[in-house]
Amino acid sequence: MLENERLLKAIEELKRRGFAKNNNEICKKIGRSSSFLTDIRKEKQRISGEILMSLKKNYPINEEYILSGEGEILLKTSSNEEKIKQLKEEIERYHKIIDQLNYTIELQKEKIDEIKNKKTK
Repeated sequence: MLENERLLKAIEELKRRGFAKNNNEICKKIGRSSSFLTDIRKEKQRISGEILMSLKKNYPINEEYILSGEGEILLKTSSNEEKIKQLKEEIERYHKIIDQLNYTIELQKEKIDEIKNKKTK
């Protein structure tokens, strides 16, 4: 398996284990465009030391696995770190739901005001 293929496999594992939601999030965190992974997949770009360093800084990627295929795909992280990360993501999802509900409430208030105004005219 080539380095590029191993990197893509590691990224899929990051998403599967909840370290990232999608490819765009990973690309953004490592300072790459959203087309970066497509270029890796099509072998238009190779993995540089800079990319590996950025990945290691942001995710528990096992550099040895990507370069040689040896070892686990991801480095072991403490279960508390994973739980904290999952809880933060869950809180973020709840905040988005709350924002959506608040927006819906505001729209409903506007409709109620419109109906009230029509009745008073």
